[in-house]
Amino acid sequence: MRNKTGLKNLIFFGGLILIAFVTQFILAGGKHLEYGFFIDDWYVLAWYKQIVTNPILDIIKAWKEIGPHNLVHAYYIGLLFEIFEFNY
Repeated sequence: MRNKTGLKNLIFFGGLILIAFVTQFILAGGKHLEYGFFIDDWYVLAWYKQIVTNPILDIIKAWKEIGPHNLVHAYYIGLLFEIFEFNY
């Protein structure tokens, strides 16, 4: 009896994961993904490129200059640009 309950829970959990996965693709498939960076992101990218030459070695320098509040945003945009450049 316990084994069937565990299997039902696993199937239910798998169904929820599938629903979440499908809805993410439906919601993310809008026009907003075709635009790339917004206007507010360009100054953060310029800030990142001015301070950071190596993302791993310059993290302390970036923490001091960019600040902890903007560091994650700047690193996210900077790494996106370094990996994909304009092809994202």
